[in-house]
Amino acid sequence: MRTPIDAIVKVHFYQGRPPKKVDGQWSYADGLYQTFNNPSFGCPVKIGDSFHDARFLNNSTPIEPGQTYTLPIMFLWPDLVRPKLTVGLRFLLKNGFVLSYGEAEVLEICEENPRIN
Repeated sequence: MRTPIDAIVKVHFYQGRPPKKVDGQWSYADGLYQTFNNPSFGCPVKIGDSFHDARFLNNSTPIEPGQTYTLPIMFLWPDLVRPKLTVGLRFLLKNGFVLSYGEAEVLEICEENPRIN
């Protein structure tokens, strides 16, 4: 069975730095600080004022900090997201509610695929 894809997006992953301890507190920065090698990359995305759980399907292509990729994306709750999607829509990839992994732009909206619940 094919993985349901909601859109094709151009994604830019910010160049980050490793977390470090400053005065006893962990300090974090936007972005990725190491290569990511899993078959998919999941994170919340912020579209407008709402956060949605998303998976970028990189098919085990290494994701390098500071680079831009064209990737398929699927949403955990597509019924809530698909009405908001338009070609050219830009949104943030979030790491929690404050920091961001990067940003994306919708290039293509894919046909609706039925989900198995």
